[in-house]
Amino acid sequence: MSTSLDVNARAELRTVYAAFRAAPAPRLSDLVGDHDGQFAGPLWLRGCGPLTVAVTGMRGWCGKSFTEPDDSDAYLRGVNLVRRRGTIEPSIPITAQIGASRVDGEPALIVSYPATARFPWNRVTDELRPFGSRGLLGLTFGIPGGPAGGAPFVLHRRESAGS
Repeated sequence: MSTSLDVNARAELRTVYAAFRAAPAPRLSDLVGDHDGQFAGPLWLRGCGPLTVAVTGMRGWCGKSFTEPDDSDAYLRGVNLVRRRGTIEPSIPITAQIGASRVDGEPALIVSYPATARFPWNRVTDELRPFGSRGLLGLTFGIPGGPAGGAPFVLHRRESAGS
């Protein structure tokens, strides 16, 4: 897929959705590690994103982290990351597995939030596909007032000391 899409320069939602549909099929290993997050899409949505997650209990959202699965697991365990008082801390736990995207029925990484999480996170799912060389393009579904086609975001794999 072309990575010429600049998800931060007035990208229209239809452009972001087209990039998601054109992205290659993911692997679970695409999510293993720490990922810095950024809101994507048109300016109005990037401006509302931090406010929306703050009022819904995840103030300071800055990414996600997933660990290697056990040999018997067909899914990953992870956590959302938030920046508080200058440090990155874990927030709402999440799991991920390969499943059919609601966008087009093709494979996507489906991130689920626990039923015990506060509203609206207990009803939210994220869908992710590879984007660029070290990124994932995501769409969040289930946020009240969010776009019906999903609120876009990008995860960038954090460079490790050995990379």
